[in-house]
Order: sequence, then structure tokens, then C-alpha cells
Amino acid sequence: MFLRSLQRIVDHWLLEEGLSVGYDDCINKVSPIAMEDIDVDDENVDIVLNNIRNISQLLVVESVDKNNPLSTMIDSGSKGSFVNLGHISSLIGQQWIREKRPARVLPSDRALVWYSPYDSSLQGQGFVNSSYSQGFNPIKYFFHCQEGRERLVNIGVNTSDAGYIQRHISKSM
Repeated sequence: MFLRSLQRIVDHWLLEEGLSVGYDDCINKVSPIAMEDIDVDDENVDIVLNNIRNISQLLVVESVDKNNPLSTMIDSGSKGSFVNLGHISSLIGQQWIREKRPARVLPSDRALVWYSPYDSSLQGQGFVNSSYSQGFNPIKYFFHCQEGRERLVNIGVNTSDAGYIQRHISKSM
């Protein structure tokens, strides 16, 4: 009896209050981080790139109003994460292919033909310095799709491995 009443109360509250996420809720109020030439040796580049992404996401989280519907959904655990909010509002960050930056396998030491020969820029090696709300150019989109495809394949392989192991455990019992 109590649960039915509670459901009706919640339904009525949602009807009156509601929760919707609009485009304005996803826009970053912090000025965008300028990507300048960063002189870093190759050993520390991965750490620096991850720090850039983490700091930009932290700035977004700190600047978001607690009454923002997207923030409310994340805090309640119903949908999304603050990483998603950072991707929407700030930047995507370094794309990892096979757990490292995209390999420069083409002649003249480059990852894609779009870039100049011997280009050592971060963007030329898979760093996406724009957000979902800003959009991607075709090159950034290509790097992003590469990583996304690899993740989907890994999920499929790991799921089948887990099922295979579960089947053998069940048979042995």
C-alpha cells in the first residue's frame, strides 16, 4: 500500500517539477583552454596529456551549477558521469589506439596524410582538443572513431571470454 502511494507521489512531483537537459546545460562557462605548443619529452607526454584532460574536466565540474539538470542526473547516479560532462563541455583528450597514441606508420613519420611530414603536434598524434558541443573536424572524428571501434571490439571479446569461463565453471560444479 505504501509503495503505491509513494509511486503516485513521485509521479505527481515529476509532473510538476520535471527534469530536462537542454543545450545550455551542457555549455562550459569557463573559458576554453588554449592549446599552445607544449615542449615535453616523449616519456612524459602521456602524463601531461592525461593531466590536461583531467584538469579541464575538473574545471567544468567546478563551474557547473548544482541545480543543472545534467549535474543532478550524474549526482543521483541515474545517468552519465562527470567524465561525460567534461567531454560534452571541455575537450575529449588523447585518443588511445592499442593503449598508446596512434602510431606514425605512414612515410615521413606521420599518423595521417592530412598532417605535414614529420609533424610532431599533439593533434597529429590523436589529441582531440575540442568537445562534443564544439564538434569535430574530419581528422579529430577519425581518431575518435578509431578509439571507439577498438573499445567496442574489446567489449565483445571480453564478454565472450567471461561467458566461456562461466560455462566451464558451471560445468565443473
